[in-house]
Amino acid sequence: MKKQIKNSSKNDYDYINAIGLIWIHINNETQEYWDTLCNSSSKNNEIFKIIKEFQKKCTYYLKPNKIVYRARGFKNSEFDDLFNTKPWQDLYKRLKAKIPLEKFNFAYSDIKTFFNYLPFLSNYNEIKDIYNEWCSDYQDVKFWGFDKANSGVNYSSKNKEGRLNTKKQHCLYVASNIKTAVAEIRPINGQNISVAEIKILKPLKLYNFTKIFDTFKVENPSKYLTFHYIAQMCSLPNYSDYEYYKPTQKISKYIENLGYDGIIYPSSLYTKGENILIFENKCIEYDCDKEFATFEILNSNVYIVQNKNFKIEQYKVIH
Repeated sequence: MKKQIKNSSKNDYDYINAIGLIWIHINNETQEYWDTLCNSSSKNNEIFKIIKEFQKKCTYYLKPNKIVYRARGFKNSEFDDLFNTKPWQDLYKRLKAKIPLEKFNFAYSDIKTFFNYLPFLSNYNEIKDIYNEWCSDYQDVKFWGFDKANSGVNYSSKNKEGRLNTKKQHCLYVASNIKTAVAEIRPINGQNISVAEIKILKPLKLYNFTKIFDTFKVENPSKYLTFHYIAQMCSLPNYSDYEYYKPTQKISKYIENLGYDGIIYPSSLYTKGENILIFENKCIEYDCDKEFATFEILNSNVYIVQNKNFKIEQYKVIH
């Protein structure tokens, strides 16, 4: 019996080694395809062939009423403008009048510092009544962060090229949940973030790079492993070199030409959610064209990133 177990373990070990060697070979081969894609847009590239071959398996429809999220960090001037609005100034006056100066003196230097520390005062019971009354007085306010015009697609001439868009393409990047949206902008601890809530209004046909295949139950595992390599490259973050995005931009354009409205791809920064790109021709906001609109920006809220474990606190939620 012990001999059988020993032999079995050895066979399993040899099998795993074999799979590892196959993966290294496929990875090197795929890297060659990828390098070729950097220098050419030929549709004969193996990357494009695999994307087209997996079309049927990877087609996903984002349904109407689905809620997605877009995050934006504040520049200093933008953050100053936010807290100069009436609701925030009013809350500042109400809370400042209630919180004992000797207990929270560090938070009184200016309104921005005060609200930076507001999440840390969340257990201070005396301010809850003031906060709830304030919420009631301003319950009709929907945009606490950036306004609607600045919470959607960036149509300015300063639009930057991204993972799946060139500088001239004005696409909408959103995420399936708040934490993924915030993670994707790579915030630092203590940074203030505006998160917009967006409702999908029409079915959107998306190419799904988060599709999981069981590579051990298919006839040609190498193609599936190559597919996972493509998905991984579409999700890896880039910190400075926009040339790094050239292959994924070409992939994005190729998928758009196949008749898709956008792409779903994994998040490498927060694995419990997905990223979604909506192509420019489908980026139609409700206020711009009610008949053909594909999405509506519902509201925005302000969050603060509190620690390295990526806990975020919403300014509006104190208790």
